[in-house]
Amino acid sequence: MSSASGSQLDNADRTETLQELGLLDVSFDPAFDRLTRLASKVLQAPVSLLSLVEHHRQYFKSHVGLGEPWAERRETPLSHSFCQHVVSNGSELVVTDAREHPLVHDNLAIPDLGVISYAGMPIRSDGHVLGAFCVIDSKPRVWTAEELDILHEFAELLMTELKLRQEIRTHQHDIRERERLQTEIIGLQQNLLDELSTPLIPLNDQVLVAPLIGALDQQRAQRMTEAVLSGVGKYRADFVILDITGVPVLDTYVASLLVQTSQAIQLLGARMVLTGLRPEIAQTIVSVGLDLRSVVTYSTLQQGIEYTFRRK
Repeated sequence: MSSASGSQLDNADRTETLQELGLLDVSFDPAFDRLTRLASKVLQAPVSLLSLVEHHRQYFKSHVGLGEPWAERRETPLSHSFCQHVVSNGSELVVTDAREHPLVHDNLAIPDLGVISYAGMPIRSDGHVLGAFCVIDSKPRVWTAEELDILHEFAELLMTELKLRQEIRTHQHDIRERERLQTEIIGLQQNLLDELSTPLIPLNDQVLVAPLIGALDQQRAQRMTEAVLSGVGKYRADFVILDITGVPVLDTYVASLLVQTSQAIQLLGARMVLTGLRPEIAQTIVSVGLDLRSVVTYSTLQQGIEYTFRRK
């Protein structure tokens, strides 16, 4: 059975850093849980983990989509760990099909946890790799360069969080500084959530898709508009599909902003297609007298995509 070299796993300084950070065998942490949830959503991966590796086990500081009994145990032996190789080699591990990968083809995570494809980035602190931030799929998958870049950004944000926590522990006497640093990292994470929760996806060199999920307040709606207009200019797209299937409520301000966004897109030489339009949202738009005649609307994203492909 494949197993990583013990030199890094048994390193005493690395183990001491893990203990000093207070990350092992403690309750879930909202800051880390926010990132694993978002990574799973943005990368459309069924499982996302922050795995910390000791010499005999991997401990899941945060996880999304992990099956039982592993979710309750929050750990596995190294016989079920791909992340140990990230620690041992000190570099990312990308696996398209684990059953055919020479490093992990006999790892018990394949039959017991259903790990087939894997992408993991090293999490470092004080010069040591403590574990991995990874996403997992239960089927073969070729991870794109863009997906790996996004995963790398999540790992960087996690390492920023660890660094700040270490500074907080070092300077506990300065309570005001501690509060400032905590507020700063939460703000950075929230900004990342706002940006990645409305990703701009190029289907081809003519069509962009902006899927919106969750409530749209004024601030997020304005950021959405800025991202869409920037994307039209960057990709020189002919169509922008704005999908609001995942938006539960659309207030009058946001509805008005959608119309303004459509007009701005037209000024850039493109056209907006609005999908996911439901009766209650349509009624909101009509009740405030907004004119959507310049906007192509469809009830589903698939219909919107088919329309843009017909118009190419």
